[in-house]
Amino acid sequence: MSTPLLLRYRGKIYTDLADGFRYACRRFRRSRSPIMTRLTFVGDDAAVSPVVGVILLIGITIALVALISPVVFEVSEEFSSAPPRASFEFTYTSDNAVTITHVGGSPVNGDRLSIAGLEDDDVDLSGQTYRRGDSLVTRESTDPEATQVRVVWTNPSGGSSNVIGSSIIPRR
Repeated sequence: MSTPLLLRYRGKIYTDLADGFRYACRRFRRSRSPIMTRLTFVGDDAAVSPVVGVILLIGITIALVALISPVVFEVSEEFSSAPPRASFEFTYTSDNAVTITHVGGSPVNGDRLSIAGLEDDDVDLSGQTYRRGDSLVTRESTDPEATQVRVVWTNPSGGSSNVIGSSIIPRR
């Protein structure tokens, strides 16, 4: 059971709010001092304001986390699937055949690679991870209409591909 609301004015406590307020107003008319500086309410609702404030802060924090987290996690996924950094050497023979060799950088998963600019576009590179010294393609003929041979990496999450190695085909 809660205690009744009391009014305190200049040290005196009034149980009847109307009487206390009337007394305070009469004193105010005589002294011309601000009433509310000396008029306070006494009761059991003193802790309501801090509790409401804490609940509001928790609610605002949860709302901000709910709004910001999808953006943060979406951006981090884009950075996690960056193309590998690798160097390739392209060696051409007199009959326009090319050998592509991995000469440095990070290992490359063959499942994500394709070669553009060859006569046979269906070169199977899957099932192997290519490291320094490994040949991706050996003695494949270049496309007569192509001007470049490119090593293309496809993003595992889809949607994009990057050229991680290229060479201009020398014409003889």
